[in-house]
Amino acid sequence: MINVEFLQQITLIGKSSKQQSDPSNRVKILAELKRRLSKQLTESELKKIWKALYYAMWSSDKYFNQQQLAQEIAQLVRVVGHQFSSYIKAMIYVLNKEWEKIDYWRINKFMLLVREIIEEIFKYLSSSNWKQQNNLNQIYLEQLLKAEEFQNIQGLALHFIQIFIPSMEKFINEQTTHQQIQEALNPFLETIRDSPNKSIREKLIQFIFEYLKENSQNFKSFNIHKYGAYIFEIAQQQSSILPANRKHLYQLAQLFEFNENNQQEEASLTPKLKKKKKKDKKQITQEVEQTEEPEQPEQFEEIEQQIQPIEQNKNGKSHAKIEKKLKKSILQQQPEEEDIQIEGLDYSEVKASPEKMRILKQIMDSVPAYLFMTPAEKRKYFRQINTKFHETLQNEQGKKCTHERKVKFNLARNQIKEFDLRENVLKISK
Repeated sequence: MINVEFLQQITLIGKSSKQQSDPSNRVKILAELKRRLSKQLTESELKKIWKALYYAMWSSDKYFNQQQLAQEIAQLVRVVGHQFSSYIKAMIYVLNKEWEKIDYWRINKFMLLVREIIEEIFKYLSSSNWKQQNNLNQIYLEQLLKAEEFQNIQGLALHFIQIFIPSMEKFINEQTTHQQIQEALNPFLETIRDSPNKSIREKLIQFIFEYLKENSQNFKSFNIHKYGAYIFEIAQQQSSILPANRKHLYQLAQLFEFNENNQQEEASLTPKLKKKKKKDKKQITQEVEQTEEPEQPEQFEEIEQQIQPIEQNKNGKSHAKIEKKLKKSILQQQPEEEDIQIEGLDYSEVKASPEKMRILKQIMDSVPAYLFMTPAEKRKYFRQINTKFHETLQNEQGKKCTHERKVKFNLARNQIKEFDLRENVLKISK
């Protein structure tokens, strides 16, 4: 039974040891709280405990004390045992209800508390082989991600979305499977599929899926192509999805590098034809790279043959005049070359002509790489350019380099938006 006196004692643990008359009381209260949480409690009792913990965090001051208290509250997850889901549900209920009342001066310590709790949740899931993930998914959907149309995504839900993947990233190891990561992402995917709220769908794509794609190297067991196909299958099969939601699902499938044409082709091919297709792809790339310049026309060989006897002439002036006349006469007789068009041609037709292959190579070399990238890939690409640019400039000018501004890009138009024209900057950028 949780009485009022015990709840009042919980609110005092937020005070620092200097403010308390007996510092040992804090340790005793935490020990008693852990003992009671290890026993079976009702949902209303868990909510009362969390209300007291909320006020304890509210009254805490000084960063070191706040950090210590946030860690101690977060570690209570370890003692709740079989009522883990009920405990997390009570925590989200209380914090979600009280979040709007938190002022500017206290918001940071509550954000720290939530971050510590989410990390402890992932630590618990990782140690228990992710058994409670389905129960947590249901709680996240009901308590955090359920938003009505025209309602802005804000408060606890927005902070939760922002820290979810970075917190999860710390506890992904070699034993974590693709299926376990996919299950952890299911509540966010379901929200994009079902929610009428455009704001929450866009935030989820930005903070969950784009961040996951950019840092996919840290999720080694996670297959992005397989996940892209999974998203596409959901978007294609379920007829009840609204058009706006379906558009976001297709956008996600494209983000995870799903290609419908390739998928259909591979499904229709036998294993032998799949191997042959891979060989053909390699040949195409090699042929495009190794395509040589076309040989000179035969008319130039005739010019050389006619010039050879003239070279023996001692008079240099007459030699030059005759050479010019011969070249002019032969070039006038030569018909003008027609513009070679490769638009609409099949690759086999282009491959048959060395000249057309040369034109195709020139076109591919002239197209900027970022035109074919997703927004997430573009950000990563331009971030690398900025880093290389700054390093090169420092190498050129040494430690005295004063250039601190970065090149800014307009991703919508694929143009450079802002550029610092100082000494050597333009030269290095070229």
